[in-house]
Amino acid sequence: MTGTGGTTRAHQVYEVLRTSIVDLERPPGARLSENRVAADLGVSRTPVREALQRLNEERFVVRDERGSFVVAGVTHGDVDGLCDLLELVDSYLFGRAAAVAGPAAAELTAIAQRLRAAADGPDLDAWSTADGRFHELVNELAGNEWATQVARTTRSRLHRFWLNHEARRQRLRDCSDEHVELASALAEGDADRATRLVRGHVGHMRESLHGLLDAASPFLGGAGR
Repeated sequence: MTGTGGTTRAHQVYEVLRTSIVDLERPPGARLSENRVAADLGVSRTPVREALQRLNEERFVVRDERGSFVVAGVTHGDVDGLCDLLELVDSYLFGRAAAVAGPAAAELTAIAQRLRAAADGPDLDAWSTADGRFHELVNELAGNEWATQVARTTRSRLHRFWLNHEARRQRLRDCSDEHVELASALAEGDADRATRLVRGHVGHMRESLHGLLDAASPFLGGAGR
């Protein structure tokens, strides 16, 4: 891995590690050795240490009783806290986007239709790519980078379990339909409807994740209610 400086290398290491965590290539509980990561990526320990500190701040990794970094699991409390936060920030972002969507609403509708097609596949990679573009376009329309960053991080922490578990695939079509409705609300400039739909959308994600934790908490590192 090459870069123009230490900061660039640290960001590259962060992106590689974060992607591997989100994609469950590094499952909850997996230990992250600075030496091993540095050797695998062909960098020094310094950018690895910086990347792990950033991931720790974002709670993608935590320190275990030995002081080592491990991939964080998720608890029922995490699900509620993250969903509460996502509902709040997405309601704000979609409400702002509804006021200015205009011609961009056609692109949002087209992306939502791609989500439906990917769900029918099912093609999880295509679905995830389209979902990411849908929300990034909403974020661009809303025009608040601080809120956008919170939404990105929160959604990533939730999606790494929601998208990658077999039981969640059956809800992709319903989730895609919800995106179609959200695109419609933005096309109409209806901020109130958009925020109501966001609450329902996040509520369904919350319900799914609680069900997943109940069924598979040992794998995910979660705890009972």
